Amino acid sequence: MHQITTICMLLLAITFQPLWADDAATMDAAIKNKREGTFSVARDTDFGPFDEEKIMPFEVEFSNPGGSMDLNTGIFTVPHPGYYLVLMHVYKNHENPNGPVVYLKVNDETILRADECCGEDLWDSASNSVILDLKKGDKVYLLLKRNRIASGSNVRETTFSGTFLF
Repeated sequence: MHQITTICMLLLAITFQPLWADDAATMDAAIKNKREGTFSVARDTDFGPFDEEKIMPFEVEFSNPGGSMDLNTGIFTVPHPGYYLVLMHVYKNHENPNGPVVYLKVNDETILRADECCGEDLWDSASNSVILDLKKGDKVYLLLKRNRIASGSNVRETTFSGTFLF
């Protein structure tokens, strides 16, 4: 349910943000900024465990029109300043008892965390989201805690998304 609510909020932000523009050029710029500042990626294989914390790369690109998300490094480089909605979702399956503990980082600063580390159930997930005031060039990424696993599969439960709001 939480994921559905978050997706609806994201769609509303994408759809209605440029409507307050006074002229066509301003609206065009707003749409260009939104496209460049939008990404949605996923894992389709497990990531971890490792002896040290690692930035999580991604294998599946749902959207990345501006190319600001580097799947290989897992780092989103902010293309222009403004407010961004950032969402993370991590999954634990029954084969991986050391569920994920993942930090959302901006330029090495921890912003928030999502974890499914200590439950005794076999399958579970955790999500978190935030609106951030970011500067051009900021690096936004997910960091997996050492000795933990973020599960991935062909239905892509571990995801990372963001979009420019204004």
